[in-house]
Amino acid sequence: MSRERKALIIRAQRMWSADKGLEKNVELVVQEDRISEIRPASNAGCTVKSSVIDLTDATLVPGLIDCHVHLGVDAARMMDCLVRDTTALIGFRAADDARRCLLAGFTTLRAMEGRGGYAVALRDAILEGYVEGPRILASGRYIQGTGGHADMFVPAECNHIDFGAINVNGADEARKAVRENIFRGADFLKLVATGGVLSAGDEPTTIQMSQAEIEAAVEEAKAANKTVAVHAHACKGVKISAKAGVTSIEHATYADEEALQLMRAKSVYLVPTFLVSDEIASRARNGKLEKHTLRKIEGTHEKSLWVFKKAKEMGVRIAFGTDLCFHDSFGTNARELELMVEAGMDEGEALTSVTQTAANCLGLQDHIGTLSEGKVADIVAFPGNPLQNIAATRQPLLVIACGRVVLNRAA
Repeated sequence: MSRERKALIIRAQRMWSADKGLEKNVELVVQEDRISEIRPASNAGCTVKSSVIDLTDATLVPGLIDCHVHLGVDAARMMDCLVRDTTALIGFRAADDARRCLLAGFTTLRAMEGRGGYAVALRDAILEGYVEGPRILASGRYIQGTGGHADMFVPAECNHIDFGAINVNGADEARKAVRENIFRGADFLKLVATGGVLSAGDEPTTIQMSQAEIEAAVEEAKAANKTVAVHAHACKGVKISAKAGVTSIEHATYADEEALQLMRAKSVYLVPTFLVSDEIASRARNGKLEKHTLRKIEGTHEKSLWVFKKAKEMGVRIAFGTDLCFHDSFGTNARELELMVEAGMDEGEALTSVTQTAANCLGLQDHIGTLSEGKVADIVAFPGNPLQNIAATRQPLLVIACGRVVLNRAA
Protein backbone atom coordinates (compact mmCIF):
# COMPACT_ATOMS: atom_id res chain seq x y z
CA MET A 1 0.00 0.00 0.00
CA SER A 2 1.55 3.31 -1.12
CA ARG A 3 1.95 6.13 1.39
CA GLU A 4 0.83 9.62 0.45
CA ARG A 5 3.68 12.10 0.62
CA LYS A 6 3.04 14.95 3.05
CA ALA A 7 2.40 18.38 1.58
CA LEU A 8 5.33 20.77 1.92
CA ILE A 9 4.67 24.42 2.77
CA ILE A 10 7.42 26.98 2.10
CA ARG A 11 7.02 30.44 3.60
CA ALA A 12 9.10 33.49 2.79
CA GLN A 13 9.00 37.26 3.03
CA ARG A 14 9.22 37.54 -0.75
CA MET A 15 8.49 35.54 -3.88
CA TRP A 16 9.60 36.58 -7.37
CA SER A 17 8.51 35.13 -10.70
CA ALA A 18 8.86 36.78 -14.10
CA ASP A 19 5.12 36.50 -14.79
CA LYS A 20 4.05 38.02 -11.45
CA GLY A 21 6.88 40.23 -10.30
CA LEU A 22 7.66 40.55 -6.60
CA GLU A 23 5.10 39.46 -4.04
CA LYS A 24 5.45 39.69 -0.27
CA ASN A 25 4.65 37.31 2.57
CA VAL A 26 3.63 34.26 0.58
CA GLU A 27 3.67 30.53 1.01
CA LEU A 28 3.90 27.83 -1.62
CA VAL A 29 2.23 24.50 -1.12
CA VAL A 30 3.99 21.58 -2.81
CA GLN A 31 2.19 18.28 -3.38
CA GLU A 32 4.32 15.49 -4.82
CA ASP A 33 6.33 17.19 -7.61
CA ARG A 34 3.95 20.13 -8.27
CA ILE A 35 3.13 23.54 -6.86
CA SER A 36 -0.47 23.00 -5.79
CA GLU A 37 -1.17 26.42 -4.29
CA ILE A 38 0.34 29.89 -3.83
CA ARG A 39 -1.31 31.92 -1.08
CA PRO A 40 -0.69 34.63 1.53
CA ALA A 41 1.49 33.37 4.35
CA SER A 42 -0.31 32.22 7.49
CA ASN A 43 0.78 31.46 11.03
CA ALA A 44 -1.09 28.19 11.15
CA GLY A 45 1.97 26.04 11.69
CA CYS A 46 2.28 22.43 10.61
CA THR A 47 -0.76 20.24 10.11
CA VAL A 48 -0.81 16.46 10.37
CA LYS A 49 -0.31 15.93 6.66
CA SER A 50 2.07 18.81 5.94
CA SER A 51 5.50 20.03 6.93
CA VAL A 52 6.66 23.63 6.90
CA ILE A 53 9.90 25.36 5.91
CA ASP A 54 9.62 28.84 7.36
CA LEU A 55 12.27 31.13 5.92
CA THR A 56 13.00 34.54 7.38
CA ASP A 57 14.54 37.26 5.20
CA ALA A 58 14.54 35.31 1.93
CA THR A 59 13.18 35.42 -1.62
CA LEU A 60 11.70 32.44 -3.46
CA VAL A 61 12.42 32.23 -7.19
CA PRO A 62 11.90 29.53 -9.83
CA GLY A 63 14.63 26.91 -10.18
CA LEU A 64 17.48 28.36 -12.22
CA ILE A 65 18.25 27.12 -15.76
CA ASP A 66 21.65 27.06 -17.45
CA CYS A 67 21.24 26.70 -21.23
CA HIS A 68 24.89 25.91 -21.96
CA VAL A 69 27.19 23.65 -19.93
CA HIS A 70 29.83 21.06 -20.81
CA LEU A 71 29.50 18.42 -18.12
CA GLY A 72 32.46 16.13 -17.57
CA VAL A 73 34.94 17.99 -19.79
CA ASP A 74 37.70 19.78 -17.87
CA ALA A 75 39.24 22.31 -20.23
CA ALA A 76 41.97 23.03 -17.67
CA ARG A 77 43.46 19.64 -18.59
CA MET A 78 42.27 19.24 -22.15
CA MET A 79 45.05 16.92 -23.30
CA ASP A 80 44.33 14.52 -20.45
CA CYS A 81 40.64 14.60 -21.35
CA LEU A 82 41.51 13.80 -24.95
CA VAL A 83 44.13 11.13 -24.41
CA ARG A 84 43.86 9.58 -20.94
CA ASP A 85 40.29 9.94 -19.67
CA THR A 86 37.92 7.10 -20.40
CA THR A 87 34.29 7.77 -21.23
CA ALA A 88 33.36 6.20 -17.89
CA LEU A 89 35.59 8.65 -16.00
CA ILE A 90 34.12 11.57 -17.94
CA GLY A 91 30.68 10.31 -16.97
CA PHE A 92 31.53 10.22 -13.26
CA ARG A 93 33.00 13.72 -13.47
CA ALA A 94 29.86 14.88 -15.31
CA ALA A 95 27.73 13.54 -12.45
CA ASP A 96 29.77 15.57 -9.96
CA ASP A 97 29.52 18.68 -12.15
CA ALA A 98 25.75 18.29 -12.35
CA ARG A 99 25.40 17.76 -8.59
CA ARG A 100 27.36 20.96 -7.91
CA CYS A 101 25.04 22.88 -10.22
CA LEU A 102 21.97 21.50 -8.46
CA LEU A 103 23.25 22.54 -5.03
CA ALA A 104 23.86 26.02 -6.49
CA GLY A 105 20.15 26.30 -7.39
CA PHE A 106 20.32 25.19 -11.03
CA THR A 107 17.56 22.63 -11.36
CA THR A 108 17.79 22.37 -15.18
CA LEU A 109 20.84 22.13 -17.45
CA ARG A 110 21.15 22.00 -21.22
CA ALA A 111 24.23 19.83 -21.64
CA MET A 112 26.40 20.22 -24.71
CA GLU A 113 27.71 16.67 -24.86
CA GLY A 114 30.91 15.24 -26.21
CA ARG A 115 31.87 11.66 -26.89
CA GLY A 116 30.37 8.47 -25.57
CA GLY A 117 26.78 9.41 -24.83
CA TYR A 118 27.55 10.16 -21.18
CA ALA A 119 25.17 13.13 -20.90
CA VAL A 120 22.28 11.05 -22.24
CA ALA A 121 23.20 8.30 -19.79
CA LEU A 122 23.50 10.78 -16.90
CA ARG A 123 20.12 12.27 -17.77
CA ASP A 124 18.56 8.81 -17.60
CA ALA A 125 20.42 7.85 -14.40
CA ILE A 126 19.06 10.97 -12.68
CA LEU A 127 15.54 10.23 -13.89
CA GLU A 128 15.85 6.65 -12.59
CA GLY A 129 17.07 7.90 -9.22
CA TYR A 130 20.49 6.23 -9.38
CA VAL A 131 22.32 9.53 -8.86
CA GLU A 132 21.26 12.94 -7.63
CA GLY A 133 21.22 15.78 -10.12
CA PRO A 134 19.19 18.38 -11.98
CA ARG A 135 16.96 17.89 -15.01
CA ILE A 136 19.25 17.46 -18.02
CA LEU A 137 18.64 18.03 -21.70
CA ALA A 138 21.44 16.33 -23.65
CA SER A 139 22.62 17.21 -27.15
CA GLY A 140 24.31 14.01 -28.18
CA ARG A 141 27.36 14.38 -30.42
CA TYR A 142 28.28 17.75 -31.88
CA ILE A 143 27.57 18.23 -35.57
CA GLN A 144 30.15 20.18 -37.55
CA GLY A 145 32.18 20.37 -40.72
CA THR A 146 35.37 18.30 -40.96
CA GLY A 147 38.21 19.99 -39.09
CA GLY A 148 35.81 22.08 -37.02
CA HIS A 149 36.08 23.51 -33.52
CA ALA A 150 35.20 20.19 -31.85
CA ASP A 151 37.34 18.08 -34.19
CA MET A 152 40.11 17.77 -31.60
CA PHE A 153 43.59 16.38 -32.17
CA VAL A 154 46.78 15.73 -30.22
CA PRO A 155 50.08 17.23 -31.40
CA ALA A 156 51.65 14.10 -32.82
CA GLU A 157 51.65 12.59 -36.28
CA CYS A 158 48.62 10.54 -37.27
CA ASN A 159 46.91 10.98 -33.91
CA HIS A 160 43.27 11.96 -33.97
CA ILE A 161 40.90 11.70 -31.03
CA ASP A 162 37.16 11.21 -31.21
CA PHE A 163 35.97 14.07 -29.02
CA GLY A 164 32.32 13.63 -29.74
CA ALA A 165 31.79 15.36 -33.08
CA ILE A 166 30.08 14.00 -36.16
CA ASN A 167 31.90 15.54 -39.10
CA VAL A 168 29.60 16.36 -42.00
CA ASN A 169 30.31 17.50 -45.53
CA GLY A 170 27.13 18.49 -47.32
CA ALA A 171 23.46 18.77 -46.47
CA ASP A 172 22.72 15.04 -46.72
CA GLU A 173 25.41 14.20 -44.18
CA ALA A 174 24.09 16.91 -41.84
CA ARG A 175 20.62 15.43 -42.10
CA LYS A 176 21.97 11.95 -41.37
CA ALA A 177 23.89 13.22 -38.33
CA VAL A 178 20.73 14.71 -36.85
CA ARG A 179 18.87 11.44 -37.34
CA GLU A 180 21.69 9.47 -35.68
CA ASN A 181 21.72 11.77 -32.67
CA ILE A 182 17.96 11.59 -32.23
CA PHE A 183 18.06 7.80 -32.55
CA ARG A 184 20.64 7.70 -29.74
CA GLY A 185 18.46 9.77 -27.40
CA ALA A 186 19.39 13.42 -27.97
CA ASP A 187 16.95 15.99 -26.57
CA PHE A 188 18.24 18.73 -28.88
CA LEU A 189 20.97 19.21 -31.48
CA LYS A 190 24.25 21.12 -31.14
CA LEU A 191 25.83 22.48 -34.34
CA VAL A 192 29.29 24.03 -34.55
CA ALA A 193 29.16 26.69 -37.25
CA THR A 194 32.44 28.54 -36.60
CA GLY A 195 35.83 28.15 -35.01
CA GLY A 196 36.41 28.69 -31.31
CA VAL A 197 38.78 29.85 -28.60
CA LEU A 198 39.98 26.69 -26.86
CA SER A 199 40.58 24.69 -30.05
CA ALA A 200 44.12 24.95 -31.39
CA GLY A 201 43.52 24.45 -35.11
CA ASP A 202 41.07 27.20 -36.03
CA GLU A 203 39.96 30.79 -35.40
CA PRO A 204 36.65 32.05 -33.98
CA THR A 205 36.13 34.08 -37.15
CA THR A 206 36.27 31.10 -39.52
CA ILE A 207 33.12 29.49 -40.97
CA GLN A 208 32.94 25.71 -40.57
CA MET A 209 29.43 24.82 -41.75
CA SER A 210 27.60 26.01 -44.83
CA GLN A 211 24.14 27.51 -44.78
CA ALA A 212 22.85 24.48 -46.71
CA GLU A 213 24.23 22.12 -44.03
CA ILE A 214 22.70 24.14 -41.20
CA GLU A 215 19.35 24.44 -42.99
CA ALA A 216 19.23 20.68 -43.57
CA ALA A 217 20.03 19.98 -39.92
CA VAL A 218 17.38 22.44 -38.70
CA GLU A 219 14.75 21.04 -41.06
CA GLU A 220 15.44 17.49 -39.87
CA ALA A 221 15.46 18.51 -36.20
CA LYS A 222 12.17 20.39 -36.49
CA ALA A 223 10.57 17.38 -38.17
CA ALA A 224 11.33 15.50 -34.94
CA ASN A 225 10.23 18.42 -32.70
CA LYS A 226 13.80 19.03 -31.56
CA THR A 227 15.46 22.40 -31.00
CA VAL A 228 18.86 23.42 -32.36
CA ALA A 229 21.65 25.32 -30.60
CA VAL A 230 24.52 26.67 -32.68
CA HIS A 231 28.02 27.61 -31.58
CA ALA A 232 28.84 30.71 -33.64
CA HIS A 233 31.38 33.48 -33.02
CA ALA A 234 31.87 34.82 -36.54
CA CYS A 235 29.32 37.31 -37.84
CA LYS A 236 28.65 35.30 -41.01
CA GLY A 237 28.12 32.19 -38.89
CA VAL A 238 25.52 34.05 -36.83
CA LYS A 239 23.75 35.26 -39.97
CA ILE A 240 23.53 31.92 -41.78
CA SER A 241 22.40 30.23 -38.56
CA ALA A 242 19.70 32.81 -37.95
CA LYS A 243 18.49 32.57 -41.55
CA ALA A 244 18.24 28.80 -41.12
CA GLY A 245 15.89 29.29 -38.16
CA VAL A 246 17.93 27.74 -35.36
CA THR A 247 16.61 27.99 -31.80
CA SER A 248 19.59 29.67 -30.14
CA ILE A 249 23.00 31.04 -31.03
CA GLU A 250 25.70 30.62 -28.43
CA HIS A 251 28.26 33.45 -28.05
CA ALA A 252 27.60 35.54 -31.23
CA THR A 253 30.82 37.42 -30.37
CA TYR A 254 31.32 39.17 -33.71
CA ALA A 255 27.67 39.74 -34.62
CA ASP A 256 26.76 43.09 -36.19
CA GLU A 257 23.45 44.94 -36.16
CA GLU A 258 22.23 43.14 -39.29
CA ALA A 259 22.93 39.76 -37.66
CA LEU A 260 21.01 40.80 -34.55
CA GLN A 261 18.12 42.01 -36.69
CA LEU A 262 17.99 38.56 -38.29
CA MET A 263 17.98 36.94 -34.87
CA ARG A 264 15.11 39.14 -33.72
CA ALA A 265 13.12 38.56 -36.92
CA LYS A 266 13.56 34.79 -36.63
CA SER A 267 12.95 34.73 -32.84
CA VAL A 268 16.41 33.24 -32.25
CA TYR A 269 17.68 33.32 -28.66
CA LEU A 270 21.09 34.76 -27.80
CA VAL A 271 23.06 32.84 -25.16
CA PRO A 272 25.95 35.23 -24.37
CA THR A 273 28.20 33.03 -22.09
CA PHE A 274 30.18 35.80 -20.37
CA LEU A 275 31.37 33.51 -17.59
CA VAL A 276 33.44 31.16 -19.72
CA SER A 277 35.16 34.11 -21.41
CA ASP A 278 36.01 35.51 -17.99
CA GLU A 279 37.33 32.10 -16.88
CA ILE A 280 39.40 31.58 -20.03
CA ALA A 281 40.92 35.07 -19.87
CA SER A 282 41.89 34.68 -16.22
CA ARG A 283 43.43 31.23 -16.66
CA ALA A 284 45.21 32.15 -19.90
CA ARG A 285 46.80 35.24 -18.34
CA ASN A 286 48.07 33.05 -15.51
CA GLY A 287 49.67 30.68 -18.00
CA LYS A 288 47.27 27.81 -17.21
CA LEU A 289 45.98 27.38 -20.76
CA GLU A 290 47.66 27.04 -24.13
CA LYS A 291 49.12 30.26 -25.54
CA HIS A 292 46.69 30.49 -28.46
CA THR A 293 43.75 30.93 -26.07
CA LEU A 294 45.11 34.20 -24.67
CA ARG A 295 45.58 35.62 -28.16
CA LYS A 296 42.05 34.62 -29.15
CA ILE A 297 40.29 35.78 -26.00
CA GLU A 298 41.95 39.19 -25.73
CA GLY A 299 39.78 41.87 -27.22
CA THR A 300 36.63 39.78 -27.35
CA HIS A 301 35.14 41.27 -24.15
CA GLU A 302 34.35 44.64 -25.73
CA LYS A 303 32.85 42.95 -28.78
CA SER A 304 30.68 40.64 -26.65
CA LEU A 305 29.62 43.56 -24.48
CA TRP A 306 28.50 45.56 -27.54
CA VAL A 307 26.55 42.57 -28.90
CA PHE A 308 24.84 42.03 -25.54
CA LYS A 309 23.84 45.66 -25.10
CA LYS A 310 22.68 46.01 -28.71
CA ALA A 311 20.71 42.76 -28.55
CA LYS A 312 18.99 43.92 -25.36
CA GLU A 313 18.21 47.31 -26.92
CA MET A 314 16.79 45.66 -30.08
CA GLY A 315 14.64 43.17 -28.21
CA VAL A 316 16.55 40.00 -29.04
CA ARG A 317 15.61 37.36 -26.48
CA ILE A 318 18.54 36.64 -24.17
CA ALA A 319 18.70 33.27 -22.40
CA PHE A 320 21.13 32.46 -19.61
CA GLY A 321 24.08 30.19 -20.34
CA THR A 322 27.56 29.92 -18.85
CA ASP A 323 29.45 27.53 -21.20
CA LEU A 324 31.14 26.15 -18.06
CA CYS A 325 33.82 23.63 -19.02
CA PHE A 326 36.25 23.81 -16.09
CA HIS A 327 35.56 21.18 -13.43
CA ASP A 328 36.43 23.40 -10.47
CA SER A 329 34.02 26.12 -11.63
CA PHE A 330 30.80 24.09 -11.65
CA GLY A 331 28.48 25.44 -8.99
CA THR A 332 29.59 29.04 -9.64
CA ASN A 333 27.10 29.38 -12.52
CA ALA A 334 25.31 32.32 -10.87
CA ARG A 335 28.36 34.53 -11.45
CA GLU A 336 26.99 34.87 -14.99
CA LEU A 337 24.07 36.82 -13.50
CA GLU A 338 26.48 39.31 -11.95
CA LEU A 339 28.30 39.71 -15.25
CA MET A 340 24.98 40.27 -17.06
CA VAL A 341 24.05 42.99 -14.57
CA GLU A 342 27.49 44.57 -14.99
CA ALA A 343 26.86 44.51 -18.75
CA GLY A 344 23.63 46.51 -18.48
CA MET A 345 20.72 44.30 -17.42
CA ASP A 346 18.85 45.13 -14.26
CA GLU A 347 18.47 42.38 -11.68
CA GLY A 348 14.92 41.50 -12.72
CA GLU A 349 15.95 41.14 -16.36
CA ALA A 350 18.85 38.90 -15.38
CA LEU A 351 16.58 36.70 -13.24
CA THR A 352 14.08 36.52 -16.11
CA SER A 353 16.85 35.32 -18.44
CA VAL A 354 17.77 32.46 -16.08
CA THR A 355 14.18 31.37 -15.47
CA GLN A 356 11.32 32.23 -17.83
CA THR A 357 13.37 33.06 -20.95
CA ALA A 358 15.63 30.04 -20.49
CA ALA A 359 12.59 27.77 -20.09
CA ASN A 360 11.14 29.19 -23.31
CA CYS A 361 14.47 28.61 -25.09
CA LEU A 362 14.41 24.96 -24.01
CA GLY A 363 10.73 24.52 -24.90
CA LEU A 364 9.87 23.74 -21.28
CA GLN A 365 7.78 26.82 -20.51
CA ASP A 366 4.66 24.76 -19.76
CA HIS A 367 6.48 22.95 -16.95
CA ILE A 368 9.18 25.20 -15.44
CA GLY A 369 10.50 28.76 -15.49
CA THR A 370 7.87 30.46 -13.35
CA LEU A 371 6.31 29.86 -9.94
CA SER A 372 2.74 29.03 -10.88
CA GLU A 373 0.14 26.63 -9.58
CA GLY A 374 0.31 23.34 -11.47
CA LYS A 375 3.92 23.74 -12.57
CA VAL A 376 6.78 21.51 -11.49
CA ALA A 377 8.03 22.43 -8.01
CA ASP A 378 11.52 23.66 -8.91
CA ILE A 379 12.05 26.33 -6.26
CA VAL A 380 15.10 28.15 -4.94
CA ALA A 381 15.34 30.55 -1.99
CA PHE A 382 18.06 33.20 -1.74
CA PRO A 383 18.93 35.31 1.29
CA GLY A 384 17.64 38.86 1.24
CA ASN A 385 16.41 40.29 -2.04
CA PRO A 386 18.37 39.40 -5.21
CA LEU A 387 16.45 42.13 -7.04
CA GLN A 388 18.51 44.56 -4.98
CA ASN A 389 21.69 42.49 -4.74
CA ILE A 390 22.20 39.95 -7.52
CA ALA A 391 25.22 38.52 -5.70
CA ALA A 392 22.75 36.91 -3.28
CA THR A 393 22.26 34.21 -5.95
CA ARG A 394 25.70 32.80 -5.12
CA GLN A 395 24.49 31.05 -1.96
CA PRO A 396 20.98 29.55 -2.02
CA LEU A 397 19.32 28.83 1.30
CA LEU A 398 16.94 26.25 -0.12
CA VAL A 399 16.83 24.17 -3.31
CA ILE A 400 13.80 22.09 -4.24
CA ALA A 401 13.86 20.05 -7.45
CA CYS A 402 10.72 18.28 -8.67
CA GLY A 403 9.19 18.72 -5.21
CA ARG A 404 12.13 17.20 -3.35
CA VAL A 405 14.31 19.18 -0.94
CA VAL A 406 17.94 18.73 -2.01
CA LEU A 407 19.44 21.60 0.04
CA ASN A 408 18.09 23.33 3.15
CA ARG A 409 20.57 25.65 4.83
CA ALA A 410 17.68 27.27 6.72
CA ALA A 411 17.31 24.08 8.73
